[in-house]
Amino acid sequence: MSIWDDTGRLLVSPSAMFSCVSSLQGMMILTMSVSIHGLKPTCDENNICHPTGLQIGVFFLGLYLIALGTGGIKPCASSFGADQFDDSDEIEKKQKSSFFNWFYFSINIVALVASSVLVWIQTNIGWGWGFGIPAVAMAIAVVSFFSGTKLYRNQRPGGSPLTRIFQVMVASVGKARVEVPNDNFFDKAAVVTSNDQTKGSINPWKLCTITQIEELKSIIRLLLIWATGIIFSTVYGQMGTLFVLQDNTMYLHMSPSFEIPSASLSLFDTINIIFWVPVYDRLIVLLSRKLTGHKNRFTQFQRMAIDLVI
Repeated sequence: MSIWDDTGRLLVSPSAMFSCVSSLQGMMILTMSVSIHGLKPTCDENNICHPTGLQIGVFFLGLYLIALGTGGIKPCASSFGADQFDDSDEIEKKQKSSFFNWFYFSINIVALVASSVLVWIQTNIGWGWGFGIPAVAMAIAVVSFFSGTKLYRNQRPGGSPLTRIFQVMVASVGKARVEVPNDNFFDKAAVVTSNDQTKGSINPWKLCTITQIEELKSIIRLLLIWATGIIFSTVYGQMGTLFVLQDNTMYLHMSPSFEIPSASLSLFDTINIIFWVPVYDRLIVLLSRKLTGHKNRFTQFQRMAIDLVI
């Protein structure tokens, strides 16, 4: 998320800046597509709309810009926040463990507002306000993020991890026939041969360090754990798409005068998370310390298991 310039002063990386601006532009375009007369499709008495090619193009341009920006922001936000804690400080190390819980808690607070207040605004007032309010909120968030640039802690970049991974793979394939007792396939990437040097220097695509090899092995082991979350992520991803379409076929009236909007049914999941995050962080963790006698919190595997059960 951040890099050093020549003087060592922290700057926000171009990718982070592009992602934030892309999301903001997408929100602005969506707002204009439902507010400007020429960009709004005409609808008949049966509420069936007939958009033109230009109107469809502008609308999807906004969606694609938001998707592009989200792809750059979402995977980096939590790790960038974790970088602000010093692992060598015991107090900050404990705070870092709680950071992810409260980060997710904050996300769901925003989701609670979006699924209730914004849905009501979109349904009863109009889509212009429904998209305009998030656009203003995004603009405030972008300005706030960049205004704190000089205060952020920076982790000096160590190069592309993908390059290190592919170097081990390429070197291992190139030395597949090298016979070394008791060595696994990827370990052969660290075997020194006469062909490892190019123009007097070591070719990193032919000879790799033990650290690189162990990093690749760790990633392969993590892929097995990652694969277990595919089913959960697939189901979770339906909440904003298929589940809403299913909700449209349900009877959503709680009373003759009160109806729950289809887009608001995700509130039940959001409220569940908002309830359980403080319970886990302030109650379950403390009880585990008393029962086990260990000061350390749950391991990463245990935390994942507890989260999935909840």
